[in-house]
Amino acid sequence: MSDSSSKKNLIYKGLAITFSIMFFSLLFAQMIYNKRVHMLDEGIGHLRNEINEEKLFLAFSDQFATDVSICKTFETYMQGLSNKVYHTGKNIERVYEEEHNLEKFKLIQREWVYLNIELWLRLLKYNKLCANKRNYVLYFYPYDCNECAPYANILNKLNKQYGDELWLFSIPAEIDLKIVSIIKNYFNIKDLPAVVINGKLIKGDNVPALIEKTITRNLKRK
Repeated sequence: MSDSSSKKNLIYKGLAITFSIMFFSLLFAQMIYNKRVHMLDEGIGHLRNEINEEKLFLAFSDQFATDVSICKTFETYMQGLSNKVYHTGKNIERVYEEEHNLEKFKLIQREWVYLNIELWLRLLKYNKLCANKRNYVLYFYPYDCNECAPYANILNKLNKQYGDELWLFSIPAEIDLKIVSIIKNYFNIKDLPAVVINGKLIKGDNVPALIEKTITRNLKRK
């Protein structure tokens, strides 16, 4: 066999190996993507089931609103749900950042935002019914945000410190949902990121520090 033929065979073999590597890399990437989608779908499904159960419990509690003991049952039922909501949202945000242009994650995020807002409204109802009020934070953020790291850091810290005593709701402010626009208008949110604590928009030169100060002061009153 001539040197020219040997070189061609080597080139063809090299190309075949390269294409094989590319094919399996793409296949592996698709498998990882599918796994992430499946995990997020499962997380949303579990959260949706808990929200649906909570709807029934709220309908039940409405019938016994004058009974003080219902609040203790309410607190037991809600225990741990705030952390689940918060961390499900953080996981969706992380995967969305990694796969920013994938429509699947946008759809999952939309559904999660609906559930997130619904749970916040349920919490407001609880605060009206019961004496042991829960503090809450609404955190509105843009998709591309260079200023969000201090906000995320302080919210993560507060979540670890106070757990179920503090409910955190992270909402992508630029998502195409009318209810998000309505909430932003209600709280007169003009700039992002923005934080609302117990119905009050936090303003100042150092909002992350004000978040910690406000939450710490509110929880010490309890």
